[in-house]
Amino acid sequence: MKAHVVLFGAGASFGAGDIIPEKPPLGNQLYNRLKDFFPTSWGRLPKEIDEVIAADFEKGMNIVYEQYSQIIAPLMKDMAVYLIQLRPYSHESLYDLLIKRLIKLGFLESFLFSTLNYDCILEFCLLNQNRRVSYWDYGRENSVPVWKLHGSANWFSKDIEAGAGVTFTKGVTFEGGLKAFLDTNEVIGKCIVNQGLYPSMCLFMKGKPVQIAPSIIMEQQKKWSDTVASARTVSCIGVNPLPEDSHIWEPIARTKAKLYFIGDKKAFDAWVQEFREGECIFIEPYFNTGFNKLIKEWQSEIKRG
Repeated sequence: MKAHVVLFGAGASFGAGDIIPEKPPLGNQLYNRLKDFFPTSWGRLPKEIDEVIAADFEKGMNIVYEQYSQIIAPLMKDMAVYLIQLRPYSHESLYDLLIKRLIKLGFLESFLFSTLNYDCILEFCLLNQNRRVSYWDYGRENSVPVWKLHGSANWFSKDIEAGAGVTFTKGVTFEGGLKAFLDTNEVIGKCIVNQGLYPSMCLFMKGKPVQIAPSIIMEQQKKWSDTVASARTVSCIGVNPLPEDSHIWEPIARTKAKLYFIGDKKAFDAWVQEFREGECIFIEPYFNTGFNKLIKEWQSEIKRG
């Protein structure tokens, strides 16, 4: 078990800085970026979906899932190709600085990193600091746990192969093990050429359905919930409360851990008032403005022992 749990959301990657080829988009920006990069897939959705998804990605994806689910796989593969190309170009992103600071303070081993993001920016930053990534355990032998609660752009089925021309619809799932790749070119090759299945990623819509290795995703969410329950601190960075995602927000509401929050204050205050009884500390709206304050809070908490 880890004493301190950090949960990253899209706002963390958006505000991390020093990311190429562009600043990672927030949820309400993602569709336009995908249309620009993939005009023959994301750019060719029916007009009625285009209008909805431009205003609300999750609602639009729900229509795709219900009415055009045979195109989910190629859409998700293209999304993975876009996301896997987002990476730090220096050692000065906020993810890098966070890792370096925890190493310097001697705290890194007591932290569990978790994320709702499909991108691999955090993992690339760990590799920058000569740390291996542990996706499905608590980390060992110079590795750091990064639990991706909604899946990842670089997670592929290990046990099931499907040709690039294979199509499938909603309700179809593919169970089995997963294998992770942290080579951008290998991920792109699998998505474009070698694999009919898209990476194991929850669909960005209400309910977060998952078709590739759902049991592994569910198992990790359960393990994460248990870890949050026993943690001393939980820190949410760049992720705003969404009570309907009960697999995330119910464990955070129930835990007795001290809760730190970087994000939308109005949304956080409303959620705390309705759902949370334990100690809560709002840090700042943004990762960059709250970075040093959060580190100081962690230092004080750890020193109190």
